[in-house]
Amino acid sequence: MLNVKTWSGRRLFRIVLLLMLISIAAQIVLWQRARIAYVSYKVFHYLSYSTRPLWDRPPPKLTLRLNYGVSALPAPAMCARYGWRARKGKVKVYDVFIFSIEMDLLELRIRELYDVVDHFIVLESDVMFTGNPKATVFSDYIKSAAQHNTTNRFAFAMHKISSHVWKGNPDPKSTFENERGLRAFADGVLA
Repeated sequence: MLNVKTWSGRRLFRIVLLLMLISIAAQIVLWQRARIAYVSYKVFHYLSYSTRPLWDRPPPKLTLRLNYGVSALPAPAMCARYGWRARKGKVKVYDVFIFSIEMDLLELRIRELYDVVDHFIVLESDVMFTGNPKATVFSDYIKSAAQHNTTNRFAFAMHKISSHVWKGNPDPKSTFENERGLRAFADGVLA
């Protein structure tokens, strides 16, 4: 056991000074490493940007077609202006979205888009993008309303709504892992 009381003031001063010098040296080394990383990033950025004309192509030339004052044209004539054909038959519109906990916003969305959307697909996950557990709010609400015969605030649109729950990764490598998984799940639901 070290007995600091028996040390002379000069010895204590030398030890503190040595520790301070070691700390300063460590900070200088770390700062130099960060500086080298920054300089290498700047060099790479400069080289890639300055050689861009060698490897990049110019964007395609845009053709500007103005539609001022032609809103009275029927759809086939408007499509013909652009070289398109009018679709035959009715087009189905699907509104697919990720839902977390915003019940009021969901109701507002469904009420606003009700007349133009044929089918609403609500996607939920049992975890947040960060991996923290989360309740499946919409699915639980619909099940609870059905079990207890209570008024469902989405009853007016239930024939257009389908809800899907994705089992997320509780320990993702990054927050984007669960987001990508949920979006891939949406592709599977639509297929």
